[in-house]
Amino acid sequence: MRDGHYDNNTFLVRPRKMSLNRVIESLYRVRTEVEFRLNADGRRLKKSMEGTAVALFGKYLLTVEHVVSLEQPTASTPVGKVILAATKIAERTFLEYQGRRYPLERLVADKAADVALFGFLRA
Repeated sequence: MRDGHYDNNTFLVRPRKMSLNRVIESLYRVRTEVEFRLNADGRRLKKSMEGTAVALFGKYLLTVEHVVSLEQPTASTPVGKVILAATKIAERTFLEYQGRRYPLERLVADKAADVALFGFLRA
């Protein structure tokens, strides 16, 4: 149905009401911390990744999967990156806002679509 507001738009957003400030206000920083046990000697290795997520409906965060998930750690060497043989022990993602961290619950993660959806954990 053509109504003049949403025609030819990819998203159902009224262009007259959309502004860069509204987009910026819906973006948040997320950090994922992953802990591995190295298979060679059992030592623990911690890695963290940081990305941006967009808030949806005030209770979900949508981001790309590759910045909130790490299956194998890597190490930089003079000949390039090397994948370390390790077992993932833990992976936690947090919303970072105004100097505080809020734990998030992974609701959906799809590597093929490179999409991850998080909800806020209830305290």
